[in-house]
Amino acid sequence: MHYIIGTEITMATVQSMGGSGPQPVNAHQVQRKARNDTPFAPGVKYTLYNIKPVQEGIEYQFVGDNNDVIPMVFTGTKVADNYISRLRNEPLPNYDMFYRGRSF
Repeated sequence: MHYIIGTEITMATVQSMGGSGPQPVNAHQVQRKARNDTPFAPGVKYTLYNIKPVQEGIEYQFVGDNNDVIPMVFTGTKVADNYISRLRNEPLPNYDMFYRGRSF
């Protein structure tokens, strides 16, 4: 389990469409609304405040700074970690590689 209680998520409201490479001098920066296929509202900061086992797997509960509560059920902590890392746009450490060959 990488993400713990207190982890914060904020969905972007605008996404820059700037191209890579050289741009013409008179080119305009294009912005579009970020595509949001999650239950999280754009621009609201959500904090992970509870993790509990349920019959279907593990329930992660997020509370927004607007007091919205969003419960999400995952089949396991790795699935939840992958989902949260994608939302936060950050890579997860390779724990399998880290612990390989270590004896505890």
